[in-house]
Amino acid sequence: MTYDEAVDKIHSFYNLKDNWDSYGAPAFDEEDILVGLRCLEYVKEHFNWKNIEEYLFIGPFSGGGVVFQFQDGTSTLLIESNNEDYDNHDIYLNERS
Repeated sequence: MTYDEAVDKIHSFYNLKDNWDSYGAPAFDEEDILVGLRCLEYVKEHFNWKNIEEYLFIGPFSGGGVVFQFQDGTSTLLIESNNEDYDNHDIYLNERS
């Protein structure tokens, strides 16, 4: 997935309506999208895009944010953005030995 495709994917979440996951997830608003784009920019700045673009997954998070997951062969990183507290995102790193 190229960077531009990732941006388009996040923008596509505007099309999700209330209850898009059938469990009551809220529709995405402008702030959800902006926080997702900021997280994407962080990923681009701090990781080698060429190493992760093939493995990058971006999806909607039922809590009203964006999930980023990728792996580089030895580890998997998961980031869940949250527009309620931009400075406090859930980040999970799973390293294989």
